[in-house]
Parts: sequence; structure tokens; C-alpha cells
Amino acid sequence: MKAVARKDKDALNRFMADEFTLTSAYSTGDIITRDEFLKNIQAVKQNELSFYNATVGIYGDVAILKARIKDSYTMNGEDRSGDYLITDVWVKREGRWQIVTRHSSLPMKAQSKG
Repeated sequence: MKAVARKDKDALNRFMADEFTLTSAYSTGDIITRDEFLKNIQAVKQNELSFYNATVGIYGDVAILKARIKDSYTMNGEDRSGDYLITDVWVKREGRWQIVTRHSSLPMKAQSKG
């Protein structure tokens, strides 16, 4: 995420597998490819990002990160700040970890009692 905020394509090219896909909280069902993601980050203005409630499970050469993030950013001038739930799948290849997919969603609003 720091590489996204810095628009650091060299770092992203190392971390992101060629077959990377993103299912975004703003998706209508479409899957965003690696190339589309790299293009889209040019339209992102990142203000703040923090991870919490993060857990990582490692299963051989596969790691799964589950976390909640608080993200403050705009994309193409649209404010998309908020809390997100993310699940990342990473695969270890030739001694290095690469992300192959991310799924993000918005948590449900708490129901008021009364």
C-alpha cells in the first residue's frame, strides 16, 4: 500500500504477480487486472492508510492476509475514504512473495437497537 501511495511502479512490479486481480469494494462484479490496477493508481490521491486487526496465515508457499484498513483517499476526484475489509493471497515464487489477488469489501453498518 505504501508503494501504491508513492505510485512506485518498480516496487509494484516486484510485488504483484502477472496474474494479479482485484475485486474492489466499488466493483459491480468486474475483476480488475494488474495492468488496469497499475493504470488506476495514477488517479489515486492517498492521504492516510492504516491496517488493524491483521492476521496472516502461511500454508506452505501460500500466505493469506486478512485485515481491516482505514483508508483516506480520492480517485478521480471522488472521495472513497472509509473502513475496508481486505483479503490478500500471496504466493512464494523463486524465494520472493507476490500478491496474486485482493478482495476488498465494505463492512456492514451496525444495526441500531431500540
